[in-house]
Amino acid sequence: MSAFALLPSAAMSDGLFAQLDASRTTTTGVLSVERGNLSYATSLSGYTGGADLNASLTYKFVLGEAAPVTFRIGPAFQYEGLATPKFGVRVIAEHYRPTTFGHVFLLGEFTSIDTGYFGLLTVGFNEPDIDFEFTVQGDDDGYFDQSIAATYGLPNNATRLRLGYRFQSREVFAGVSLNTF
Repeated sequence: MSAFALLPSAAMSDGLFAQLDASRTTTTGVLSVERGNLSYATSLSGYTGGADLNASLTYKFVLGEAAPVTFRIGPAFQYEGLATPKFGVRVIAEHYRPTTFGHVFLLGEFTSIDTGYFGLLTVGFNEPDIDFEFTVQGDDDGYFDQSIAATYGLPNNATRLRLGYRFQSREVFAGVSLNTF
């Protein structure tokens, strides 16, 4: 590990992220908890024709000082309805950059389960407290979607209201998130 430029302050950013989004055909809940260098994440999606549960336990390390990138890697699990559970590896890279107007956040995720991927770009503004999110996600099992969302931060707490649109699904979704990082 001596080859990595670890940033102690970033490694100690314990927190919780929870999100619930719902549309006409899909409801998805996400929960991620970080303590020290370990992070537990799970998501549950119910959609027309089925449901799936995903979970992972990842170890975090940070590379770089001027523009630090946080990496997470660890085992992953997926269960879809009555199918046989699938096991694999999840790799995540993320970067948070404060700006004069707010922040920019980039996240890329890959899992060996169904060769799944997820990408997120968030551009956030301080005044008013509005973020714009752009996502792309898919897998080699035939799933692919892109979305755009706006989130509004409720005053004096870590809760955000969400409203967005999924392009391939052609549907509007609404939700709420909580981020204590």
